[in-house]
Amino acid sequence: MLPSLAVGEVVILGLVLERADRNHFEHRAIVLQPPQKSTLAEWFTTPRGEYVLSWERGQLAAAVDDVFGFCALQVGLPEIDFLAENRIPFRFRAGVEPGCEVRADPVHLPIASASIDLVVLPHVLEFSENPHQILREAERVLMRVQPKSQTRRLKGTSTTSAPFSTCSVAA
Repeated sequence: MLPSLAVGEVVILGLVLERADRNHFEHRAIVLQPPQKSTLAEWFTTPRGEYVLSWERGQLAAAVDDVFGFCALQVGLPEIDFLAENRIPFRFRAGVEPGCEVRADPVHLPIASASIDLVVLPHVLEFSENPHQILREAERVLMRVQPKSQTRRLKGTSTTSAPFSTCSVAA
């Protein structure tokens, strides 16, 4: 086996011998260009990427601007702050990329169960080999909130009374 040789920006992996006729062989080099490192964050700097990012930020801002709580988590894409429009005071990013406050694999987050009020997964699922496990992790760390359909007003209470004017009813 031939060793790989670097020649300028081209890597030569070896030689391929092809039989031209019964007594002659022709050879050619197997040449690969170095892999191009392109990230989604870099694509967002292109004109099309800026357009998509602007639209996504608008949609996300509308979805999370009224979410309240204490802790918000963005998993992935630490270069772009997708939590900027949210009112939650403690916001942090987790992922394997540089720039994350918590360096962790999204499929195994080192975060306590039911401790996060908001989780944002910008483009994490489509680039993951195991998106279902990432969703399970997001569900695990999210605080449990009773849906409004399971909340019923107690008989004889007004809407302006004490904070005990509603009770949760298990489904």
